[in-house]
Amino acid sequence: MSQDFAPATDAQQDSLLWSVQWLAAYYNKPASAAVLYAGLPKEPKLTSQLALRMLDQIGMGVAWVERDLDQLFSYLFPVVLTRKDGSHCIVTERSSGKGAGSSYRVILPENGGEVTLSARALEEMYSGYALLCNPKPKLDERSNDCLPEPNKEGHWLFSTLWRYRHYFASAAMAALLANILTLASTFFTMNVYDRVVPTQAYVTLWSLGIGVFIAIIFEFVSRLVRAHLFDIAGKKADLLLGTMLFRQVLGIRMESKPQSSGAFANQLREFESVRDFVTSATLSTLSDLPFCALFLFIIYLVAGPLVLVPLCAVPIILIVSLCVQWPLA
Repeated sequence: MSQDFAPATDAQQDSLLWSVQWLAAYYNKPASAAVLYAGLPKEPKLTSQLALRMLDQIGMGVAWVERDLDQLFSYLFPVVLTRKDGSHCIVTERSSGKGAGSSYRVILPENGGEVTLSARALEEMYSGYALLCNPKPKLDERSNDCLPEPNKEGHWLFSTLWRYRHYFASAAMAALLANILTLASTFFTMNVYDRVVPTQAYVTLWSLGIGVFIAIIFEFVSRLVRAHLFDIAGKKADLLLGTMLFRQVLGIRMESKPQSSGAFANQLREFESVRDFVTSATLSTLSDLPFCALFLFIIYLVAGPLVLVPLCAVPIILIVSLCVQWPLA
């Protein structure tokens, strides 16, 4: 890094400014002296306070500290040291040794090169003050996109689900494709018994088999895509619903709060059950229900009165499921 910088010449004896530019370039924020001085008073020589303001305005967290040399730990490097003659240097690394046996890699602004100094030699020129510098942490602004607007009108549940309608629409298309491809195995069996077995048309059998195999693969992929879309939409909706719910809880007025904490917790639990239902895999099952009518209609076209068997089986299964679930509720 130091090779990209020219040494400070006699006409440019501001070693602190040179060190500030080096730190800016080291943290991928290169800036010229004119840029660093923008909005700041220009002085013949950079002062310690102006150096703090320079680095602060380019997004660096900085501070001057009074600290012994052995108290400058490795994770703080690089640091700018103030020398006893008023000039500055940059320490980039310390060897693994301890105490007087350690050595330091130091960049000297007067020659722009990097030298290795022993701890004793550096201690003799060190005044006791160092400039610590690190980039300021940045918040991920994408998190704001996930939070709902506090004053946005609309139902707390349906408006949230409507926000992710594109996911649900794509999942519905995947469900439509998967359920239509499910019929491939049924028509394959019918054609085998009607056309292949009586005539022993093995070429037709191979053609039908390959086609059904491809249809089964597409059906499997469609169901995976549907599950993935429901999972993404469910997670996003769960995040929004949870944020809206607990923001409402924290902002509730004391006179509106139920006197019983248990009743209040029970109300929150009921909201949680709604969230769990909306964001669970139940939506995948519900997306298949409309196609029951399609399957019953196809059975009626093919077998006529046999459609009464599944028509009677569906309510029986529902009644048995409710009877089993009732004691568990």
